[in-house]
Amino acid sequence: MVERCLGCAACAAVCPKDALTISGGKPEFGPECDDCGICAKVCPTGAIEDEGE
Repeated sequence: MVERCLGCAACAAVCPKDALTISGGKPEFGPECDDCGICAKVCPTGAIEDEGE
């Protein structure tokens, strides 16, 4: 994940649980994350993969 991440924060902007933060230009998932996959759908580089797919 980290290698392809641009640090654009698109994932954090769409997270309905505010479970994503950007730290050091990379996303960090908090305990509130429920694996909804919305962040993976908006990631422009595919750095976040939806485990359900």
